[in-house]
Amino acid sequence: MAADPYLNPPVRECTITGMWEDYRKKVLPPDAIMVQVVECRKAFFAGAIGLKGTLERLGEMEDAGRNLVPYFQKMEEDVQAFADETAAMAALFLGSEERYQNVAYDLNGKPRL
Repeated sequence: MAADPYLNPPVRECTITGMWEDYRKKVLPPDAIMVQVVECRKAFFAGAIGLKGTLERLGEMEDAGRNLVPYFQKMEEDVQAFADETAAMAALFLGSEERYQNVAYDLNGKPRL
């Protein structure tokens, strides 16, 4: 029986650099200006560093016998809230670059819809 590629991906696909390269190919336009590439890369790696720290802390908490389910549920809530916010932005501003450019944001970068 062949190994499941989802459960046994090549090591390169599981590195931050490999994931960044995959993200860049799939998300950024091929003609993106260098400042966009550099800023996206910084944000991507900052997210990875934050996730790494979170996973390390959760590992320590698990070793101490803590129930991690509430923490993972909260992370899922945060991700879903961001997805909902992104969908609302797309629906609100689709086809209107001017409205998109004039949206107000709070200090955490969250749009005030």
